[in-house]
Amino acid sequence: MIGFMKQVGDIGVKLCYPEPGVGKVNTAAECEWILESFSDADWNANKTTRHSTSCGVHFINNCFMYASSRNQKVVSLSSCESELHSLVSCACDGIYIRACAMFVLNGVVEHFQYTDSSSARQIVCRQGCGRVRHVSGKLLWAQEKTADKSFSLHPVATLHNVADIGTKTLSRQRLFYLLHSCGLVYGVDFSDVGENEFSLVNERLVNAQQLKKISKAILRMGLAMGITEGLESSGAMAQQCGNNEIQVNKFPWMFACVVFLICMVAFTAFWRRFQRFLKDWDDRMKRLESDVDSAQVQLGDHYEYAAHLSERIDGLDVRCESIDEASDAQAAQVSTLEEEMMESSHSTEEVLDCIRYGLMELGGFVRHTFLSREQRSHMFVQERANMVLRNLRNQADTTDVATQNNGEGGEEEMRTNDPEVEPESHVSPGRITALLENVRRDLNIALQAERWTENNQLQGAVNILLDAASGPSPEGLSMRVLRDVRNIFQRLFRIHRNRGLEERRDRFRVYVEDINSLMQ
Repeated sequence: MIGFMKQVGDIGVKLCYPEPGVGKVNTAAECEWILESFSDADWNANKTTRHSTSCGVHFINNCFMYASSRNQKVVSLSSCESELHSLVSCACDGIYIRACAMFVLNGVVEHFQYTDSSSARQIVCRQGCGRVRHVSGKLLWAQEKTADKSFSLHPVATLHNVADIGTKTLSRQRLFYLLHSCGLVYGVDFSDVGENEFSLVNERLVNAQQLKKISKAILRMGLAMGITEGLESSGAMAQQCGNNEIQVNKFPWMFACVVFLICMVAFTAFWRRFQRFLKDWDDRMKRLESDVDSAQVQLGDHYEYAAHLSERIDGLDVRCESIDEASDAQAAQVSTLEEEMMESSHSTEEVLDCIRYGLMELGGFVRHTFLSREQRSHMFVQERANMVLRNLRNQADTTDVATQNNGEGGEEEMRTNDPEVEPESHVSPGRITALLENVRRDLNIALQAERWTENNQLQGAVNILLDAASGPSPEGLSMRVLRDVRNIFQRLFRIHRNRGLEERRDRFRVYVEDINSLMQ
């Protein structure tokens, strides 16, 4: 049943408010809470292993609580044995559910166990295993629980045994009848599952009972009239009619009464069935009308939604037209920008050709088509060094204020013999210029040889010298500047000495010795 609910998806269990002392079968119990357990088995259901299938369904006050379907681990030798295993398994689950319910409800719960196997019920209700030796353990346990009133065992008709739902494959009518008995409903409208099947089965039961009563009545009347031969001497009815035998020939009107009575009963049954058919037809027509009304409402909603969609489509068409116009304008702007970029690229190419021609006139040439990060950094440092050198060369040799000749024929100011004002450092700016030129020359040599470590160290030295020579009050070759530059040259001297480059080692040793002489 749980697997069926999982596959269907829109079926749920309806839990009604429990009525005290009212269960599914037992409707007049003395206890307030009733646990009813139904067990059933399908003997040798598995054709491969010949194992039987057990099923147990449990209700508390006619509310579905738990269901289980299991394969038995042993091969049962008879249907009684398979039913006995199913009964024991269901009773175990019921005892556990009863204990949990008593803990939650804080009250007494009476346990009723139902089975449709009379043989299994008789074995459990008696004492001793008898000739059933191979199931004696379970048998004695079930007999013990029955004796100490842990549960009471009762019979149930196979038609009303809801545990049949989990034992084997059932027909659609039987399956929906049992689902209705378990209290399942559709999740959409909360209508009962298998309501039509349940009503058909109940109708068949009522008809069968009525036919049974009619057949009994006819049998009794036949016995009273002496129509049925061979039955005069059997039963209490024969004894009652033995003293007053009535012949059909003498009383023909009694036969007519019997026929009339049979016709009336048949007409009554037909009329009831016809009324039930009319009622079902009215119910179907009402459901059809409600379905038609709901379909009309849905159709109206669809029409409204379609109108809304058409309005949105019209708005989208207008937006698409505006987007097309904007895209055309942007395409025109893009074409204009392309023309301007082509013109600017032509002018840029002309400027580059001019710069290249000027570089060629100065004796240079283009060495690279792509600059690496180190080369680009060197370019910026070299450009800064060129700017500083140019500023140093354009500095005046004196601190006197320069005067302009106004063209009036006055005397030209003669140069005084005052001593020149030196910067704060003890080294003149000319030495900084010479040192920068030498370092820049070594930097170009390092770039040509692709010695990037030496290039980075020399760029650091150039930056230190540029910082010392620039600004409104240049620091010059102070002790700090000389010490930092000497550390760089000493580091390069050690690197080239370890690598075995004698020329570069000697070059940086001369730098170190010159700076040491300046520091003394």
